[in-house]
Amino acid sequence: MTPQQLPGAAEHQALLRAVVSHYATDTRVLAVNVYGSLGRGNWDSYSDADLDVVVADDVSLSHEWVAREVERLFRACGYQPVALFNGHDEADFVLPSLMHGSICYHALKNTRAHIVDSVLVLGGPLDRATIEAAGRANQPTRTRPLSTTLGMCLVYLTTLDGRLHRRQFWPAYQSLYLARWELLQLFTASRPRWSRPYHVFEADADEGLKRRFGETLPQHNLPSLQHAFLSLLDLVKHDLLDISAGRMALADAQRQLLADLRARQTALDLTADEQLAPPG
Repeated sequence: MTPQQLPGAAEHQALLRAVVSHYATDTRVLAVNVYGSLGRGNWDSYSDADLDVVVADDVSLSHEWVAREVERLFRACGYQPVALFNGHDEADFVLPSLMHGSICYHALKNTRAHIVDSVLVLGGPLDRATIEAAGRANQPTRTRPLSTTLGMCLVYLTTLDGRLHRRQFWPAYQSLYLARWELLQLFTASRPRWSRPYHVFEADADEGLKRRFGETLPQHNLPSLQHAFLSLLDLVKHDLLDISAGRMALADAQRQLLADLRARQTALDLTADEQLAPPG
């Protein structure tokens, strides 16, 4: 790929150009890739710079190796991140310009499945077809039954009811978040696309469903949290078929549970509770 073909705004292109140039003669590196919105071509000036570097099989990756490699890369490219966190095979960074990005190092056989739909090869001898095939070979199998995900959502909803009765804002908020997260997991697991739940929901959910999920986001007080809870109960009751792409329906006992939770909340008056109760 020529410098003129690099994706992104000028700042993205400058970073990508520097990284590709740095690794151009490095015999350990088989490919320098970018993925996400830069790879797909639907980037904007706020897009993350998500880099993927395929290295030879004999490179021994570790937390320490990644730390040294990323430090060497940025120093050679003339960048000084203001925030940098690295793990066993990847690092996240923030540059002074506020650009956020990540860089992952791995052998070809360990290519991650979630990058293949958007991966764009910037440099190195490997082609896209080879990288895509390696990533698809690592496609995770979804072994968790959809019924388990729904069951976990109902557990969190029941826990949320008790915490609202105790007027415990932050523990209740946690239960609300977890219940909503299980529904997003259910949405993702019901569709062929393999990616992070928020990304799949953003791409595939219709505007009506997004709006109804949005109604489960509370403000900083107990009445708002209760309203979000009631909206979440309605979401499970009325939108489960849509969320699960027609693969899940509530059993009679589950419908009764939702009705009982709503009745208990209807009897609970939190309008006078403007102060947040401490967790307990």
